Amino acid sequence: MTTPSSSSSPSVSIAKVAALPPVTGCATIDSTTPDGYLDNARVGIPTAGANATSAIAASNLLGCESPKTVKVTATIVGHGGPGVIAAGCGRTLGGPTTYIGLANQSTWQPSLATLNGQVSSLMLYGCNTGADQAGADLLYNIARIVNASVSAPTGWISCNAQGVFALQDGTGFQTATPTSKPTPIPKPSTGATLAVSNALLQVNGALVSVDLDDMASATYLAATTDGVTLTGPRALSLAKAVALDSPLTIPGALGSLVTGELKVTFKTSTGVLTKTFVVYEAALVQDSDEPELFYPVRAAFESLLKV
Repeated sequence: MTTPSSSSSPSVSIAKVAALPPVTGCATIDSTTPDGYLDNARVGIPTAGANATSAIAASNLLGCESPKTVKVTATIVGHGGPGVIAAGCGRTLGGPTTYIGLANQSTWQPSLATLNGQVSSLMLYGCNTGADQAGADLLYNIARIVNASVSAPTGWISCNAQGVFALQDGTGFQTATPTSKPTPIPKPSTGATLAVSNALLQVNGALVSVDLDDMASATYLAATTDGVTLTGPRALSLAKAVALDSPLTIPGALGSLVTGELKVTFKTSTGVLTKTFVVYEAALVQDSDEPELFYPVRAAFESLLKV
């Protein structure tokens, strides 16, 4: 058991991002508010429609595109994950009318089919929406439905208070066309594969070092009812698969779906220290007490969440 101590070299890195050009053409944004990512997006795209369902999103885009003699790019903005983008449910996946994904295609397909021949291309602005096999499949399915190219990020996407979107450094967009299913692009690797001995945690305004051997307990609760709940040794292994030695800040608000909550308790010489983290689809966790602080996850994290 150790006493949390201020790090001699506090190290919170700033995530590198690549700013995107302003969104032009027609756009619609998940109407959930307050929400940092979506509220910031409305600053950057003040003419965008607001949608509480995928049907309203399609209707907004159709209403914008129909009067135009030359069709333009259409953009849907929402929180995302591989093969899914929210269309009215905010950060947590909701009912079938509130997102666009592989699992509920029969719900959104009739609405998006009205965009066939009405858009020059379609962009989906959500974290990792174009990543992995699920992302490639979703984009190809939509491309065939709307008869236009469809693109989405393979890494995370953020939007700052000035309404500027940015991509995770080193990532880009996956694109499908009606006649070409793309080769899957995996989510970016996040965090080293080797475990470390200390966590860097923000406590009372200071970054402190805590020995991971003093991790006493952990619990994981999925954000949706069909997700996994972990306790005991497996939850501890999950907590140790977070790169708690590598805190970082992200310029702007994150456009990722929330998949769960991880609570970790450490033993200290003065009692216990409990930290709660929001788990994101974008392979990051966020300190609930210090929301500007994020940590990447290691390779084992996702595998431990699989039942």
